[in-house]
Amino acid sequence: MRLGSALVVVAFVPVLAAACATAYTDGRSALQEGRYIDAAERFEQAVASEPQNVDALVGLGLARYKLADFEEAAATLDRAVARAPRHVVARLYLGLAHLQRAEDGPAEEHLGEVARIAAGTRTAAQIDRALRVLRGRDPLSEDMRQFIAAAIEDDAELERQVRETAAALRDAEMRRQPAVTIPIGGRRSRSPLELIFR
Repeated sequence: MRLGSALVVVAFVPVLAAACATAYTDGRSALQEGRYIDAAERFEQAVASEPQNVDALVGLGLARYKLADFEEAAATLDRAVARAPRHVVARLYLGLAHLQRAEDGPAEEHLGEVARIAAGTRTAAQIDRALRVLRGRDPLSEDMRQFIAAAIEDDAELERQVRETAAALRDAEMRRQPAVTIPIGGRRSRSPLELIFR
């Protein structure tokens, strides 16, 4: 009986992992396409299948943030940061969720940590400017909080797009480079393509 139960568990684990992977992949696609309700549903499935999956937690937190459910976003992203304290995206959106909720202390803590982790980036500079405004003597209006959050979020997105474009250009350049052949024993060695098509 124990062997049978063990076999059922062993057979069930890959099914759970596949379900989590599919839900996570579907959630990422929905998030990138701006379908935040669908994204939240898929990430909830992924988190239910694998509660320790930091990326699924971050995806769920981002979807909730985009739906303006800042309380749930903060709770979810707090779980992600507890598991991965240096996860920049989790910290960034956790700080922004606190900012949107007028929780200035936690907002400063998490946004300040992002600025330290990402020092030297445009996003870090934008966060530093926002923190100076946040620490000012006058309380911020809801509109000003939304403006600051949107500015930081837009800057982080721009940096992500620049990184991805630079990586794609490097990959394209690598594919265009001809194979280097090194002479062996005074003779020119042949590239793999020359050996196939001679």
